[in-house]
Amino acid sequence: MSQKKVLIVDLDNTLWGGIIGDDGIENIKLGNLGIGKSFVDFQYWIKKLKERGIIICVCSKNNEDIAKKVFINHTDMLISLEDISCFVANFKDKASNISYIKKFLNVDYDSMVFVDDSKVECEWVKRSLPDVAVINLEGDSSTFAYQLDRQGLFIRSSITQEDKVRAKSFQAKQEIEKLKTNINN
Repeated sequence: MSQKKVLIVDLDNTLWGGIIGDDGIENIKLGNLGIGKSFVDFQYWIKKLKERGIIICVCSKNNEDIAKKVFINHTDMLISLEDISCFVANFKDKASNISYIKKFLNVDYDSMVFVDDSKVECEWVKRSLPDVAVINLEGDSSTFAYQLDRQGLFIRSSITQEDKVRAKSFQAKQEIEKLKTNINN
């Protein structure tokens, strides 16, 4: 098994409880108590991966503006937009969006891990992109970090300075891509 460099996460019922497009920012489950705490704990675990040089990306079937508002405005979000190297939220199929992320990051599929709470989405990605490691997060959200960690996909013997600054370079690249799109429109 090759060393994994990229974690691609879904949003709804993965980084927070609920569906942002239906429930709204005030009704998603995210906080210091109950089920909301389990999502905060999972975000904490993901941030620790980022500190170890793992690239964090988002792939979600959502309206991008609405999804990003959670990162900007929800006081209990631990992960910020600055932690995300590539943020893809639209209504295209997730395999196509993961292919976009691969191209954007210039990495191989076998260095990527995709996590989602939807069995259907996970099966689609597995069939479409067999080299991507796919983990269907099931059941109690308090076990999400364990479900991912037990796979041993992100074990690194050492962290280089390059690993630590890689995410910032992708964030700058994403801003440049947005500017190009805005200028062309």
